[in-house]
Amino acid sequence: MKKLVLILFCSLFLINSGLGVEIRYKGIFSGWISENHNTKWQNQTGGRYIPQLTMQQYFKKGKMFDIQASFHGLFLADQSSENRSDFELYRFKVRYTTQQSESQLGLQKINFGPAQILRALNWFDSPDLRDPLKLTNGVYAFRFRYTLLNNINLWIWETLPQDRLDDFNLPKNVKKPEFGWRFQAPVANGELGISLHSANSSSVLINTQNTSNVDKYTRVGFDGRWDILVGMWFETSYLQKNNNKILSKQITLGGDYTFDYKNGLYCLVEHTLLDNSDNLYFRSVIHQLSAISFSYPVSFFDNIMAIGYFDWTEERFYQYFSWQRNFDKLSINASIFNYSKNVEVEHSTTGCGAQIMLIYTH
Repeated sequence: MKKLVLILFCSLFLINSGLGVEIRYKGIFSGWISENHNTKWQNQTGGRYIPQLTMQQYFKKGKMFDIQASFHGLFLADQSSENRSDFELYRFKVRYTTQQSESQLGLQKINFGPAQILRALNWFDSPDLRDPLKLTNGVYAFRFRYTLLNNINLWIWETLPQDRLDDFNLPKNVKKPEFGWRFQAPVANGELGISLHSANSSSVLINTQNTSNVDKYTRVGFDGRWDILVGMWFETSYLQKNNNKILSKQITLGGDYTFDYKNGLYCLVEHTLLDNSDNLYFRSVIHQLSAISFSYPVSFFDNIMAIGYFDWTEERFYQYFSWQRNFDKLSINASIFNYSKNVEVEHSTTGCGAQIMLIYTH
């Protein structure tokens, strides 16, 4: 943390040195009250503030250097536990861009793939379509992206081990960096992508003399999107051990379309399969989940959204409905819901209930 503060002070010194560095500050405050029933009815009151400081320096020929830092302050009060508060780093990244490349270092968001709800390629982030703020965790990484003139993209990254990727089964004390890359290219009025991320795990064998066993875990992902009358996409993710044994795999199929009804009714459908068989094909599906989402702009200020989930394994249907009104700097979001904690990613509330949230941006 001290190093981050030092970098910010050095940047401010450059500003005062007359180098023409542009500085911007903004923040997002949100507060909410929810009432939900999981095992019993309980009330939760919360507040969140995310301040963000950005410093930019523009150069000739479209080059730019910037530093961005933001923090996440959270306060929660509910009936099931004592009041909780937290203040931690949310993003800190140093970025250099040219007309065709982008280099980024620090705590950042890395995301790719076309799926929006039931994502198979959420290797580094966990966004939730139900969250009005679209918050997600970041990773400490160096990422380089290069775009050719024909829109072919090449990504290369190096990340620190992430506790969130616990299905790698990596020991907590292993601090070896992890590497990955992504290749994305336009194909037949659409795009295809292939991604890979690998990590090594070392452990000392019992009853041997300092003998270590090194396991290599690799994620391989494929994805594509096309717009032919309707939008269509897929995401597939494989988790392998030592480049031969498949531990798990997931595939998501999806599509979207905007109906010509008054202001435009947007519909999105996705279906995902989870499989733990040790082959390339989906022969031992252990979980299936479908999702459908509708979004409609009632007016210039108001938007409504409905999401339905059907768990084919549990044979249960979950629902979420929200209304949001946007002003100049203030937004009001009201929602009612009935869903399980395991339906998708972690959310602030689970079960059956309602929530109202105020969002102020400055």
